[in-house]
Amino acid sequence: MARFLFPLLLFLAMHLSLTGQGLYDISRFSEIRIYFKEKNWQEILDSLRDSPGEGRLTTAYVAVNGKKYPGAGVRYKGNSSFNNVRKSGQDKLPFNIKINHTQRELLLPGGYSTLKLANGFRDPSMVREVFAYEVAGAYLPAPKAAYAKVFVNDAFWGVYTNTESVDKPFLLHHFADTTGSLIKGEPDWQWKRPASCPDKKLPTLNYLGEDTLCYQGIYEVKGERAWDDLIEFTRTLNQNPTAIEQILDVSQMLWMLAVNNVLVNLDSYVGGFAQNYYLFRDSSGVFHPVIWDLNLAFGGFRLLTEKDLLNDEALQHFSPFAQYRERNPDKPLLIHLLDNELNRKMYTAYCRTILEDFFYNEAYLSRLEELQDFLEAEVSKDPNYFYPRAAFRDNLSMSVQAHGEKIMGITELMHPRIAYFQRHPLVSAPAPVIEAPVQEMTPNGRMIKARVSGAKRVWLFYSESAKAGFRRVPMVADAADPEIWATEVFILPGGRFYVAAENDLTAALSPRTAGQNAYIAK
Repeated sequence: MARFLFPLLLFLAMHLSLTGQGLYDISRFSEIRIYFKEKNWQEILDSLRDSPGEGRLTTAYVAVNGKKYPGAGVRYKGNSSFNNVRKSGQDKLPFNIKINHTQRELLLPGGYSTLKLANGFRDPSMVREVFAYEVAGAYLPAPKAAYAKVFVNDAFWGVYTNTESVDKPFLLHHFADTTGSLIKGEPDWQWKRPASCPDKKLPTLNYLGEDTLCYQGIYEVKGERAWDDLIEFTRTLNQNPTAIEQILDVSQMLWMLAVNNVLVNLDSYVGGFAQNYYLFRDSSGVFHPVIWDLNLAFGGFRLLTEKDLLNDEALQHFSPFAQYRERNPDKPLLIHLLDNELNRKMYTAYCRTILEDFFYNEAYLSRLEELQDFLEAEVSKDPNYFYPRAAFRDNLSMSVQAHGEKIMGITELMHPRIAYFQRHPLVSAPAPVIEAPVQEMTPNGRMIKARVSGAKRVWLFYSESAKAGFRRVPMVADAADPEIWATEVFILPGGRFYVAAENDLTAALSPRTAGQNAYIAK
């Protein structure tokens, strides 16, 4: 019998145990104390924010859970979470702290060098971001997130969300690789597009030609070949889309799109600014998505395009095929991936899996209440909490006003949304049933077999080794027993595989969280 790597519950348990000690332990608050030498530190940080580059103010030291890090560098981070809060004259701005700013050898537990602290902008409930990362992390590479009490010069500055930075420790953990190109969809709103470049200013993954200057105000990159890799990705996606599966982990990308859709996270590729994601190209040449910046999940952001604001009902009934159905030319990733029939069916299966795991059973509500119970005492003492105190609990179930906008209650959004998906003809369609596959050694490799009912086609996705990208081959039904599907492939011990079965409307996966998880070749 093939061995299943990390079923969902085991994954979540291991995820929690791995983070049980350290910065991202969700069961306790980290304590972060920032000590500035300058009395006008806020003015200096404002000026650095307005200057080109990523200048930082050097601190006397930053203390993290009691350990001092001299000379750490601080700057403000964020876009709307900075700009709107600064305009309102409030002090609780988001921080980016570089622990080894002046002393390169200094590292946080786990090898981290950067702290990213979000301020709860547009989230009176204070649970959107942490819970959204918990959901995402069950299905694709996603940062960990927990809570921190932040002090500035010994004054309590407030409760922040502490999100894992996507850098070397993250890449090593998820991809066993730190040498590849890292690309972030992050537009520079002050960028002046060269006249010779196409009229694009958002990280939509459109192909903009071979000149790297046309991409440089739209994406941030790390790695010697990163600009070339980005151009190759966009060229392939837009000019030869059938070849994209040769360089992209399509399953992981479909998971990212599904998470953003189900959670109505429009401050993402599926929304108006097409931002807040990473692409990491590993040493084997495969691109992997990393989801990012989930603070506005659950309807905290309403822009479907740069101009179209969705009302409450539109958020509740946000279609899994929004932007694709309209053939939005600024969403080539959605269009070209979902034009593939199998991808489209896998995507609906992924939406269904998220809903079954967290929402149809109302597990999400229990988890959100648990997080709020943990937070309430400290949030009640937060001197810079943006909202009326009652909004903390109220916003779990009802709309409240925040920074001039109405923020829907999470259950106010999700209860009708769950009902919408339960009626959706594709997401709710009966799916094939796959029994766990078996593997048998053969003279030419290994035979993978699975019993599948209700399928018209069955596919095997496999990687020859632990680090190789996935390939897809058809499985063949047995003439004597048409529910037995099999194929022979060459997979080294430690290689991975999963099975996808499709009927006329949807698909099923085994393991059901395929992409994040797979069976291991013995």
